[in-house]
Amino acid sequence: MMNVKPALIIVAMGATLFTAGRAADGGSARVNEEVQLIQILQSDATPEEKSAACVRLHRAGTDRAVPALAALLGDPGVSHSARYALESMPSPTAGRALVDALEKSSGDERLGILGSLGVRREKESVPALARWLAAAGGPVSDQPPGAGGNLAAVGAAAAAALGEIDHADAIAALERACGASVGSLRDAVVDALLRHANRKLAAGERREARRLFQQIQERETVGHWRMAAFQGVIRASGDDGLPLLITALGGPREEERRAALRLVPDFECAGTTPAFARLLPTLPPALQVALLNGWVQRRDPPPLATVAPLLSNPAAEVRLAAVHALARVGDGSVVVPLAEIAATPGALQAAARIALAQMAHGEVGRCLLTLLDDPRKEVQIEAARALGERGDRFAVPRLLELARSDADPVRVAALRSLVVLLDETRVDVLVGLVVGAAGETRRAEAVRALTLAFERLQPKQGSAALPPLLHGLAAGASESRAALLSVCGSIVTPEIRGVLRAGLNDPSPEIRAAAVRATSQTADQELLPDLLKLASGAGEEEFRELATKACVRLAAGRGGRLPTTERIAVFRTIASGTLTLVQKRALLAGLADGRTSAELEMAEAHIADAAVRTDAAAAVLGIAPRLAAAPLAISALRRLQSIKDDAELPKKIEAALKSVESRAGFVVSWQSAAPFRVAGRATADLIDAPFPPEANWADYRAPASRARLARWEPMAVGIDPKNPMYLRGGSPGLFGVAYAYTWLHSSRSQGARLEIKHDEAVKVWLNGRLVLCGIGGGPLPQAEADHFGVTLAAGRNLLVLKVEQPGKPWTFSVRLQNPDGTPLEDVVADAESEPEQG
Repeated sequence: MMNVKPALIIVAMGATLFTAGRAADGGSARVNEEVQLIQILQSDATPEEKSAACVRLHRAGTDRAVPALAALLGDPGVSHSARYALESMPSPTAGRALVDALEKSSGDERLGILGSLGVRREKESVPALARWLAAAGGPVSDQPPGAGGNLAAVGAAAAAALGEIDHADAIAALERACGASVGSLRDAVVDALLRHANRKLAAGERREARRLFQQIQERETVGHWRMAAFQGVIRASGDDGLPLLITALGGPREEERRAALRLVPDFECAGTTPAFARLLPTLPPALQVALLNGWVQRRDPPPLATVAPLLSNPAAEVRLAAVHALARVGDGSVVVPLAEIAATPGALQAAARIALAQMAHGEVGRCLLTLLDDPRKEVQIEAARALGERGDRFAVPRLLELARSDADPVRVAALRSLVVLLDETRVDVLVGLVVGAAGETRRAEAVRALTLAFERLQPKQGSAALPPLLHGLAAGASESRAALLSVCGSIVTPEIRGVLRAGLNDPSPEIRAAAVRATSQTADQELLPDLLKLASGAGEEEFRELATKACVRLAAGRGGRLPTTERIAVFRTIASGTLTLVQKRALLAGLADGRTSAELEMAEAHIADAAVRTDAAAAVLGIAPRLAAAPLAISALRRLQSIKDDAELPKKIEAALKSVESRAGFVVSWQSAAPFRVAGRATADLIDAPFPPEANWADYRAPASRARLARWEPMAVGIDPKNPMYLRGGSPGLFGVAYAYTWLHSSRSQGARLEIKHDEAVKVWLNGRLVLCGIGGGPLPQAEADHFGVTLAAGRNLLVLKVEQPGKPWTFSVRLQNPDGTPLEDVVADAESEPEQG
């Protein structure tokens, strides 16, 4: 991990090390950069500074840098970085330097050099590698000078390197060692030989590949090596491999059978499908299932004529495998039996439903349509379900007939399918079903379908779906208007906002009650003032409670959390009224997600109320670990210790105290975006590549412009009481770089110490100025931290991080302290708050 000095040196030398290569005289600038980096390597600089220079030479070094890098290969503090740089250089000089260093090195340095020679596929190293491999499996007298240490590990590393080098001498050395080695060394040798064999096969050298595979199969006793080798023999045998595969699948040897089954999805040979068809009926049920599951993954899956008869197989597991296979190969001819299976509760029901939804051959939809007239209601229901899941819009007229029918379970199934089949232009049909419903049961069914349809369509202002609903709300009878109002809770548009506001003031108690319930379900934050008025007013208790819950959800909900100041204002307005027990609990539940002293104060105000003391304590326990001011959080948690009527509370307090102590001073509120990458460009090179999030720092000040920079998401926080807090983001496999930002609110202009931990390369900007470009060196939380002085302006400060993410979850931690390292208590980090405009 690079400590403060190299980080600051790289930032201070930014004009030379990071922009020189982009100057107009790019060639001479790069030479100057390389010379300066070589000078660092040859100076008495610290290991961290030399490592930072090596990393830069990894990208920019030439033959000129090889002697200086080679001189560091024996230095334990810098060897890894120097080797990393040499490993990437295409120059033969770099390869010779690594070979020369092999005899002089020892321990981890030698193992690292062996690995680098393999990465480079350095053919000149084959004699040396062969010598070390032979020594590892031979008598002590044959060991090279200075062998020492764990010779088996050295031999395994040499074998791994030889496995990467496409050279006849490398193969010969591995073959000689194969018979003489044991244990982990033998595993490494066999693995290397298998890689050679697979490489030969990929290159079209089938004869040599088969020879190597057969040699391993005949010599080896370990099951997984024999399986891998047998698979290789089949793949290398061309058309002659099919008889081997079929014999193994039906043969008595479990090992060969398992190896053959793994080849079923991808094995390429003329006549494979007829051979599988002949073999399938002769196998026991378990093997029929295994063969069928592999066969259906092939580019030439099993024919329908082979699969369909298996639906009547006496073995349940075979019938299930057949149903799964029909999802890919089935057509209209199997719709009836599959619908009958789908209509029968049991192990095959879910698979049959999936098959009916996924089959793409023949007239599947038309066959399902005819089943809507089947005398069996359960079959009708399954047909209606499948038509909806398939998106077969031609079925809408018949489904509408069923939706108006008296057949209760079929009617509901038809409505559910109409939900997904009707587009915006046909929502009027569902509105008509609500308005014209005969009885409360049918009206409730239609309302549910209409609500789901609007949730799916998410109509915007001016949508074609809105006029039929608005017309029904304006012209219908009171019972249908009330029913349609309940649909409005899922819609966020100005038109519906107006309808709900009008409903809240309607003289009809029935309409007003429906409007209150709908508004209490809304995601429209523009209605928050209306809800707040309801919650704090003198109306019916039920309505005040519904409105309070809605206010809390809109203010503190994960999907629609308000900026901190607005959220606190909402909570204070609610708290200022005379609250019912339900309102108090709703308020405390919202406060529990808070992270400010104001929210903590409101939660603590309810500790004395015995009716909600447990809820208030839970809110304090939720808020305290998120506070930036650790002393304030600790004091609040200590005050909770006076509560004696909860046996579990002391344990919860102790856990929260540990969390606060481990997170004191850490920035825990971030918005992140990932991954950013460039096609054909290595992840390690992207830390210097500019992406939209660093294009214009002023864009962070407004939500709309910030959204154009990237798709931002809240970043998860992980806490380990044994180690400092750190944040996680991204997912394995997402190569590239990631960005994260937060706002630091400082009560005054002041100096601060910023501490960063990171396991890969990182850049940090404060208020648009680059303050760190560092290189990680190990997993958190063990790594050392970069720490340096910064100046925070009074008010909002924008902190942005860019982190390299090479295919694994990316982690970092950021802590703010006073310049002397003591806790900084008057700075609050909140990524979700908005800066003042102007």
